[in-house]
Amino acid sequence: MSDSLAEAAARLEAAVERLARAAASMPRVAPAPAGVPVEEVEALSARLEATIARLRAALPEGSQVLAEEGLGEDGMGEEAGFDEAGLPEDEGGRSGPAGPNLG
Repeated sequence: MSDSLAEAAARLEAAVERLARAAASMPRVAPAPAGVPVEEVEALSARLEATIARLRAALPEGSQVLAEEGLGEDGMGEEAGFDEAGLPEDEGGRSGPAGPNLG
């Protein structure tokens, strides 16, 4: 190796070593978690629970509306036509959204 090439390689190695030391001394920051923040999910859940409670309070016990929608006392829709999450099932027994890319 020529002297100028050896000097350039030595400078490069020294620069990489300085960068490695600088990177090691920097404080580590945890990356933000992907997805929806837990606080937002909890707030939405509480809001939905309150809405369901208001609906139940507004409808008389044994209401035809509740029966037609498949919502029993627990609101989970365990009657025919609804899955355990309260989502309507299609004719094939599947629940949730259906479409060209979803089912």
